[in-house]
This record gives sequence, structure tokens and C-alpha cells, in this order.
Amino acid sequence: MEITRPVSQRQIEVLADLVDRLQHGVSLPPVTGRIKWDENLEELEHAIWALLVVPVLPLAQQVEALASSLSEKLEKKVRTECFGFDFEMGDAAHKALSTALLHGVRNSLSHGLESPNERIAAGKPPTGRLRISMDIEGGLLRVLISDDGRGADFSKILERALSLGVVDTNQAGGMGPAEKLELLFHPGLSTQEAATEISGRGIGLSAIRAAVSEIGGVAFARQEAGTGLELVLELPIQIMALKAVPVRIGGETLWLRSGAFERVDSVRILNRIEHPLAEVLGWKLSGSKASHYLRFGKNSSIPEFLGVDEIGSPQLKLFRRLDPVWETAGPDWLKQWMSASGHSVLACRMSKEKASLGLAPFADPAVILRIVN
Repeated sequence: MEITRPVSQRQIEVLADLVDRLQHGVSLPPVTGRIKWDENLEELEHAIWALLVVPVLPLAQQVEALASSLSEKLEKKVRTECFGFDFEMGDAAHKALSTALLHGVRNSLSHGLESPNERIAAGKPPTGRLRISMDIEGGLLRVLISDDGRGADFSKILERALSLGVVDTNQAGGMGPAEKLELLFHPGLSTQEAATEISGRGIGLSAIRAAVSEIGGVAFARQEAGTGLELVLELPIQIMALKAVPVRIGGETLWLRSGAFERVDSVRILNRIEHPLAEVLGWKLSGSKASHYLRFGKNSSIPEFLGVDEIGSPQLKLFRRLDPVWETAGPDWLKQWMSASGHSVLACRMSKEKASLGLAPFADPAVILRIVN
């Protein structure tokens, strides 16, 4: 699928200027020319990346506006919560995500959330909650779309599936909850009695799956007893830009998403288990003991405090998904990281450190948890 997007005159001018500076660097003496070349090459790389990624944050504003508009039309009340939208991604994945969010919000408002009177009768507050969260796990963008509504009606799902001939009575009798929820993704299947301008045509969840599948992702639904429906989307990331923090361990560097961890003073971890992250990865700390400690979130399932040599300042960095060749050609630590992350490592180009390799992986908590355990 070919994706096109407009390019501003300013972006073209920046690229042209960098090309001129690179050509000028070739004519300089070897040492000076090499320094200028490296500096300009790094700038050129960033300028090109800027043409390839699109901010995700505006989607949060679109989601909130759509939810507000639909709630008014449906005479419902909703509070929309969006988390993890502060990054940029490639055009194809951005387009798939936008489509999925559009249909996900429509599904929650039309099928999931009840009217204020229905919610009060069910012992709920009159205003429903729509929550959309995003997290990056091992080269995948994981999106959760949930609401605190009535959830899926399994009897209605089976009734519609039987009437459309999607399943027969023998199949329906042996289906569990997950299999019944899977029927919601069948094109043309809707639990609405009649189609409206908002819903009822049976294209919502099937459109989500089609959009996500087109870029190699997956979409499925899950629901616990007494809760609303939750849609889970997993989109592979080829290119991404976000604010990250460099964490140095001996001679190696990892990048952690800004806000994903807590800096912990060593005094606070007395009588608690601590693990130098270097030991976990088979690396070596600069000294005999870690200088800094970090913990991934208050609700993290990583029980230990992880020790590192140095924690840097947040920076906007560009990451890309590594080619599988690094599983065999890369150093041992990178092979281990690729194995733990399901062979989908995001890495940052480190032009000023270890130029011969020039890579530092994006270390999401999910991958660190698998390594620690």
C-alpha cells in the first residue's frame, strides 16, 4: 500500500540545505571534513525521519470530539480518557490506527454505553467512561479500547449469527465466550435491530480488523463477567518518534520511554531486593555497585529495583524496527534482547557512541520483565 502525504516548502529547503552542506564537507581537509560530514549526516537523517512520521496526539483530540458528538446524538453521557498518545509513527500504521479508533469509539457509544437512566437503574453513575490507552511492547503498539457499559450480549450475538448463517446450531452450542466475541468481527453481523447513521450495518469491528490486518497487526475482543467490552489492537511498528531517556549500563545504552519508570534513591531500597540490570543482561557496570536505581511504575509486576550506571535527560528520539539480520550479526546482548522481545526490537541510531555498531534498543518494561524472570 502506497501512502502519500504533503511535504512543506520548508521541509524541502531544509533537505536541500543539508545536501549543500554535505557536498561542502567533502571538499574540506580529511579530519575537519569528517566531523562536518558526521554532523550534517545526522541532521539529514532527522530531516528525512520527520517526513516519515506523523504525530499521534491529534488523534486523542479527534477521539474526544467524536465521543462528545455521538453522545449528544444518542442522548448519552460519556467521559473520555486517552493515555499514551504522546509519540509519532509511520503513515501506514497511523492510518490504520485512526480507522480503528473511529470505529472503536462508535462501537462503544452505540453498543456498549447505556443511557443515563439505564445506568442509574443498574447502579452505575449516569456518565459512562470510555478509555483508550496505548503502550509500546517489543516493537508492537498495543491499544486498548474499553468502556464501562453493558458489554456484549452473547445471546444476541448467537441469534444474529444463526440468522445470517455464520454458524449452525451445532456450532453455536459448543462455543465459549471468546468464540462468541469473535463473531462480532464477521462482516455484516450487528446486534442492533435496525441500521442507523451511527451503527447497525455490521461493519464496525470488521473494519477495525481489516485496517489493522492490512499492516500485519491483530485485533480481538475480550470481556470479563460483569464488565464492558474491551478491544485489543496490536500494530507492528516500523518507525516511531517519542520522548525517551538514555540509561547507561557500563558501555551500553538503553532507551526508556519518558515517564515509564521512577527514579529511586538508594536509601529507599534498604532491605529490599535489588538487581543491577547489567547482571540480568550479562553486561558489566562501570563500578562495583550501581549508581542509580529505577522502578517501572507503581503497578509494575517487576518486584526488584533495577540498578544502572547513569540516567540521562529526556530527548526526542527516532526509533526503527531492526532487521532480523541482527539476530545473527549483532552482539550477544542484542541477540538476547531480540529473543526476549519476540524478535521485534526498536532501536535508536547512536551516531556519537559506539559508531561501529551505532545502535541502542528501546527498552520497554514488558521486555525487561521477561528478561528479569
